[in-house]
Formats: sequence, C-alpha cells, structure tokens
Amino acid sequence: MKLWGHILKNHSGEIELVHLKECFLSALNAHRRICNMFIIEFKNNEGGFVDFVANKILDIDNSLTRDEISKIAHEYFIFYNVAAIYATIIRSVNALGSKGLIKIIREIADELNNPIGYCVYFQCEMWYNKGLLIEEARKKYKEFPDTVKYIMRSLIKEYTDLHHIDYRKKQEIADKFDMEVKKLTYDYEK
Repeated sequence: MKLWGHILKNHSGEIELVHLKECFLSALNAHRRICNMFIIEFKNNEGGFVDFVANKILDIDNSLTRDEISKIAHEYFIFYNVAAIYATIIRSVNALGSKGLIKIIREIADELNNPIGYCVYFQCEMWYNKGLLIEEARKKYKEFPDTVKYIMRSLIKEYTDLHHIDYRKKQEIADKFDMEVKKLTYDYEK
C-alpha cells in the first residue's frame, strides 16, 4: 500500500484521473479492510480481552470491586477499537495523501459519504494544506457517531499542537467541536 502511495504521490501527473481515483480508492479500501479485520477480531474476542485486562488489573490492585474492574477493562476494549480507526486514518493519510491529490481525495470522500473517508480528507487538508475547514467540518461533525467525533477532536488537537494558532482561533475551534480551549493548548512541560 505504501508503494501505491509513492506511485500516486510522485506520478499523479502521469496517470489519468480515472485511474488515479481507482488506485487511491483501492489503496484506501485496503486500509479500511485491515481496520475492519482488527475491529472484527476485537469484537469476536471481547470476552477474552476483557477477562485478560481484568485479571491484570486484579494482579496490580485488588481493592477494586469486580464491577469497577469490568468497567475499566471495557474502557480499554473501547480504546483499542478507537485506536484501530484512528491509526487507519493516520496511516491512510501518510501513505496515500499529498497536496497534489487533495482534490481527488475530496471527490472520493464525497463519493464514499462515510466517516472514515471524510476523516481522511479532513486530515489531508490539515496536514498538507495547513488549514482547518471549521464550518464544513462542523456540519459533518454533527452527523457523525461519538466515536468519530472523538477521533476528529483528536486530529484537531494534534493539528493545534503542531501549528501556531492564536487563542481566539482556538476558542472558535473549541466552540465548534465541543472541546475545552485548554485541551487545545499544548503542554510544553510534558
């Protein structure tokens, strides 16, 4: 898939638009299938995963009740599912995205009309065009499930950590995406 990304990035001017879109979509779908495989595996093995984490917690701290331990173990389970989706988006952008392909990525995201497709486009805009489409992203954000909202907030947080953005702009971003302004402020002491 990374090879496809290199070809798409370096030879996009030599490839017909139709084939360029087909190649990008095929590579993106490969990333999505890998993500789906992880999520299915997590789902099929949820009980074993939760029991494993619960037993590890019990080994460390046996002062918690079984319900508290179960709740913590389920939170870890959810975290791993969200992490798989987040990693898919980041990996897709890093492997396939480029400034020259943003228009095609936008078209594909519109055609797919799903959260992962839009998040790939959203991240490409931030990463390659150094911009945050606040109004457009806010409209999409409202439609997405909580998991995707969390991922979008994480992508925005990463963007604000890596780019100089004034406090007023951070306030606007925080208001639009249900975030606290202090979460958009990078802690340089860490």
